[in-house]
Amino acid sequence: MIVLDSQYSTTRSMTRTSPTMSDGETEKNHSKLFLPEKPERIGQGGLRTESYFKKNETNNPLISVITIVYNGDKYIEQTINSVIDQSYNNVEYIIIDGGSTDGTLDIIKKYEKQIDYWVSEPDEGISDAFNKGISLCTGEIIGIINADDWYEINVFEKISLNMQYDVVHGQLQYWKDSLKLELFMPNQLKLDKEMTLNHPTCFVKRDVYNKIGGYSCEFNISMDYDFLLRVNNHNMKFHYLPFVIANMRYCGVSDINWISTYKEVFKVKVKNGINIYLSATYFIYQIVRRCIRIFFGKVGLQFLVRLYRDKFSIMRKS
Repeated sequence: MIVLDSQYSTTRSMTRTSPTMSDGETEKNHSKLFLPEKPERIGQGGLRTESYFKKNETNNPLISVITIVYNGDKYIEQTINSVIDQSYNNVEYIIIDGGSTDGTLDIIKKYEKQIDYWVSEPDEGISDAFNKGISLCTGEIIGIINADDWYEINVFEKISLNMQYDVVHGQLQYWKDSLKLELFMPNQLKLDKEMTLNHPTCFVKRDVYNKIGGYSCEFNISMDYDFLLRVNNHNMKFHYLPFVIANMRYCGVSDINWISTYKEVFKVKVKNGINIYLSATYFIYQIVRRCIRIFFGKVGLQFLVRLYRDKFSIMRKS
């Protein structure tokens, strides 16, 4: 039997009453408590499967958090702990696993009494996994943290105080192993040039997804940029919190496949109505900038890269 446990953010406030889910008729994001059964499903579990649920409260809004993962056993435990160890007492946690074959599921099952719902089954890519998670959320606010990233402690309290905004975001700290690297400084005003917001730090009101939809499966890498451009194009309200909300390790998909990322970013811009000639010019600039950075790193001139970031970078500083 599962009982209320004050030790974890996800087990301090639970109910046996199943929440009322939308029918999806007036929303672009249909909601559900469980994903439909699939023959290729590996497993599912969590508090919901034991008939424990969460509810939104006027003075204590429910924050839903999604983690998507595939073969992420190296870091996912740190990610999970960064969610369930928050001081905020009304948190819902959803994990979407793409059918991991390493030890990821063993770690997830270790924490399934602190996870609201987890499911493991093949998916159609990152956007599909994001959208699955969003459809399962019942909170007023939704955050997405990937399986090799982690939240700063006690940031959910501050997120919950900004319900009047559509997107709340903040700073992102980059790491390489145990070494602290650049601090990613967001700038919404430059979003038409590149991804100048920190997606792991973004908490989005559920109504936003209901109004404009989720993540486009048209994109394999830059679906988060496309989503935030759509939010921006709809004149929704962004709010910046001037502190670190999340942490990220280098060597993500976009770090490894950087040329493919820039190409996809160009497509995202054109799709969202940004001038094609300006987009093409900035695409060339990004390629040149990255090549120079790589060259300086190889010849021991990293200080020039740091100088550029301090003085000219639109999104990072040391």
